[in-house]
Amino acid sequence: MTKKKLKELLDKGDITQEEYDAMLPTAKDDSEPNPGKETEDPAPSLDSDPKPDSKPTEHLDSEEIERRAKTLADKVTAKLGKEKAELQKELDHIKREHMSADERAKADFEQQKQELAQKEQDLQDEKNRMYAVKAMKKAGIDDGDEDIMELVDFVMGPDETTIDSHVKAFKDYVDRIVAKQVDQRFKAAGRHPGKGSDTVSPKDNPYTKEGFNLTKQMELETSDPDKAKALKEAASATTN
Repeated sequence: MTKKKLKELLDKGDITQEEYDAMLPTAKDDSEPNPGKETEDPAPSLDSDPKPDSKPTEHLDSEEIERRAKTLADKVTAKLGKEKAELQKELDHIKREHMSADERAKADFEQQKQELAQKEQDLQDEKNRMYAVKAMKKAGIDDGDEDIMELVDFVMGPDETTIDSHVKAFKDYVDRIVAKQVDQRFKAAGRHPGKGSDTVSPKDNPYTKEGFNLTKQMELETSDPDKAKALKEAASATTN
């Protein structure tokens, strides 16, 4: 890196004065040639007349313009991120060279401690996620499909107590929505179901508040639609 480039980084605030002072002795003079690199042809002057373009002008719609702009922005962002990472790596290397043995040992210890803390946090997050899945299944919020993993984020928390609280709130919300939709369907059809299906208690009826279970509802509606219909009517009658 040249001294001129280093000064530009300092002026922009990308590096501190201390970092500038540390890197300055190893920086190259601006007039020093770059070995192994051939002299590049000067860039064409912007003032010169451009050569006529034989290709027809391309008309782009707004979506294509937005897509190209996003692609260009992504490339620029990736390039800047790479340059920043390389610069940070160089700064860390220089700082380490100026450290004493004790300072290096302390820096290594802090880095190891941070890495260990991150691993422990990742492990705890995974445990919480698995607990959330079990809690949702226990509460009956499970249709037997792998899509349950998409609902985990709604009930996640830092500990089991918080997760249990979120699961309960989520189930109460689902119960209200299902009950409301069932009631609306019966009213729209002008039906007033009686208290049929006496052989099934409210606790064993997957459509009642006491026995609500999405998995059993899906199984019944697939294997025995008539029974599912009767249980829905019975559940609706108990709420009236």
